[in-house]
Amino acid sequence: MGRRATNRLSSLVIAVGLPIVFVVMLVDRAWVGAAIVAGAGLLLGLLYLSTWKIMRDVDKLVGDSPDDAGEPTEVMLAVDAFDDAIHDAFDVPFTDQVRLDRGKVDRLVERLRLALPPGSSTLSELFSELDELIRNSRTIPLTGQIRLDRDEVYGILDRMRASFAEER
Repeated sequence: MGRRATNRLSSLVIAVGLPIVFVVMLVDRAWVGAAIVAGAGLLLGLLYLSTWKIMRDVDKLVGDSPDDAGEPTEVMLAVDAFDDAIHDAFDVPFTDQVRLDRGKVDRLVERLRLALPPGSSTLSELFSELDELIRNSRTIPLTGQIRLDRDEVYGILDRMRASFAEER
């Protein structure tokens, strides 16, 4: 059941149920009980109205938000894939570096290069910085893996995200 249907149902219960209980208690001459039910109904009604207004205002603000990204773009998917690869990579002991397969990194770089929008100088500069970092990375002998500084790569990826958000 959706939030709006739940709100309608709860308002129906409050609007119909509490007055019925109130009337039944008055007929039975349970004055104290009727006063308690009336007070509880008043408090629940006020609580419902205040939360309904807040939820309506929040829905309006969220609906009017220009930052509604919708579907992620290919650039953001490529940046996230690179981020996931760094996150899942094995650590190089006693350093802040990770080791990744050179082929996997080359595929991620190619995906990112193809996803970059044309004419975006900031993203192109950041991509060049990332590409240079990868080309200058040290290899791990006999493995086909390279060592990358986790913080440097995360820093570049974060700046790419921020730059892409500003350009949109």
